[in-house]
Amino acid sequence: MPSAGIIGFSVKQANSASATRRQLLQMSAFGVSMIRSDVAFARQNPDDETGLAGAVVSEGRRQGMRGSVVTPEEFGAKGDAKKTSGGWRGTDDVAAINAAIEWLHGIGGGELIISNPHLLASAHGKTALHLPNQQEPQAYIDYAIGLYPDIKLSFVGRGAFVAADGVRDIHTPLVCLAMVSPDRFVANVGIQGGMIRGFFVGVAAFTGRAVEWRIDDVTFADCGLAFVARALEQCVFRDLSIAHCGAGVICGGFWVDDADDYNEDGGYADKCLFSNIRHISDWDITKQGRELDEWFDQHVYQSTRNSELKPGRSAHSVVKSTHYSGVCGYGVRLMTRYGRPSNANFFDLFSHANSPRAAIKIDLGQANACGTVYGENVGFVDGQNRRLRVGYEAVDPYLGPGKRLPCVVSGVSSIMAISLQHIVADRAADTDHIMNISDAWTSLGGK
Repeated sequence: MPSAGIIGFSVKQANSASATRRQLLQMSAFGVSMIRSDVAFARQNPDDETGLAGAVVSEGRRQGMRGSVVTPEEFGAKGDAKKTSGGWRGTDDVAAINAAIEWLHGIGGGELIISNPHLLASAHGKTALHLPNQQEPQAYIDYAIGLYPDIKLSFVGRGAFVAADGVRDIHTPLVCLAMVSPDRFVANVGIQGGMIRGFFVGVAAFTGRAVEWRIDDVTFADCGLAFVARALEQCVFRDLSIAHCGAGVICGGFWVDDADDYNEDGGYADKCLFSNIRHISDWDITKQGRELDEWFDQHVYQSTRNSELKPGRSAHSVVKSTHYSGVCGYGVRLMTRYGRPSNANFFDLFSHANSPRAAIKIDLGQANACGTVYGENVGFVDGQNRRLRVGYEAVDPYLGPGKRLPCVVSGVSSIMAISLQHIVADRAADTDHIMNISDAWTSLGGK
């Protein structure tokens, strides 16, 4: 039996050494280090069924102690979600998970260890879609779990995930994890491992700027929007699988007010890393994808309100310099609304498939670059079967009849390598700085 923990307990020893563990837990820093070590062991051994990862936490719970590492079960969660013919069923763990996170927030931050399947079937509260502004009527959306600064959610094991109770679309929207802190800058939020499935939005930061967030080794499945943020600074998105979602990572594009001036509150992304992202869309932009595009425009971008703009300080319109082109189908979409560019972001090992739209699209930016990008079955409404080519048998409403996808990657200054298969688009990218391009079975630039 393998050993784990900072003092080398075997599983057998762990079950018989409660006195030693009790002493360690009374020394909070040492106890927390031990828990983290056991959790690391569980991550490296996802099939282990001994329960070693939770042994120290369980002992602490028996002694009535809580530290900066807790589990939902300590706060009453059942973790008994199961798939049925009618969707996911089980105990609604929304209240318990929020209680755990609010406990951690109250002591200054910490880590929530999730090792079971949890059903999130209700709303814990509402998050605003816009910043406080006396000019604007506020709009809200329901969320299940609230996020605060210095909180990390760690999913341990293959059976650890959170799931909605049914189809959460524009008619019954529910955000899984929403930033609810009133701070304008919310730093050091982490989500590692696990799966988020069936929500209208997986993770959302509508009202503040996400700073130094790390989303690592997470699967988003069957969501409308996997991740949405007003602004990102020095965030890391690594080892993500985004499957059967309307869109991947969407940042910016927020209406603020009627002043036609530069305004960072409209959104941007700076100095972020997107590494090893696997995006498979499988959404139809003429059906449910069009509903998603229209929802985002109506509630967030609000393009129809351009007619309300008052002249700004410059001779030309800042707000009208970019145009809304939807959100559905994009792997990463960095949008500009009030002239603020997105700068110094890097993309590498980026895979994009079964989508009618671009892998990466940046409206306005400087010094954004790509390492390796792979695209397959792009430019089709039905990418999985390579049917209904955009610009031929199908129309992208934001491009118009007879217009193909302009390019697979847009808004970056350079690409190290791009490999394309079964692509219908005008160009691979809107930059000439591509070191290597491979385009097999691809229609680029011609009919």
